[in-house]
Amino acid sequence: MRLRADTFTALIALGISAFILLQGRDLGLGRPNDPGSGFILFWTGIIMTGLSAVLLVQSLRARAEDSSGLGDAFAGLRWGKVLYVMALMLLYAAVVEYFGFILSTAVLLLVLFKTVEPQSWRVAILGSGGMTHFVVDEPFDRRFLAAFMQEDSKDLFALPENLFHSGNSELKNWVPVRAAMQYAGLPFTLLDYQPLYRSMAGTGSGMGFGYWM
Repeated sequence: MRLRADTFTALIALGISAFILLQGRDLGLGRPNDPGSGFILFWTGIIMTGLSAVLLVQSLRARAEDSSGLGDAFAGLRWGKVLYVMALMLLYAAVVEYFGFILSTAVLLLVLFKTVEPQSWRVAILGSGGMTHFVVDEPFDRRFLAAFMQEDSKDLFALPENLFHSGNSELKNWVPVRAAMQYAGLPFTLLDYQPLYRSMAGTGSGMGFGYWM
């Protein structure tokens, strides 16, 4: 009887999983609250080993009359990309000890996203935060919006720092988004501003909504 396609696949997967697991162990696991460089690799290898073992057991228990061969497992497979990703993973395991987990992983993901299945680099930026609260200061909200909508940042940066106290400081979340959108050449459109009062004492929140396009 020919070697079943899924049995062969499981054996290959077990070998790769074992390599990843051992590389992770050699890099150092650290602790859950202070993971080492090999922490992610090791546990990824553990999971892959378990899944590969399940596949191997299932294939060995399958009926002998199943005549599928090795070619059936790889029909339509894009071999170039498979070998490319495997090479990247082996390279990642080899260099993570020298360049560190964060840098190595960031570069790996960047390469994968741009070469295996190219992804668009379109980015959505959201500025979120209440305007004046917990006490509504409608004049300041409108002053902020008027300065915010100008192309020049002079009036915006001239707003007194002491007005950005407590919840009002969330207005600063809008400023870096404004800078990014100005750099992209996208104008701001104010949809609405509403001072929402909860009490006669003036508590509540100023709410502003707008977009760049």
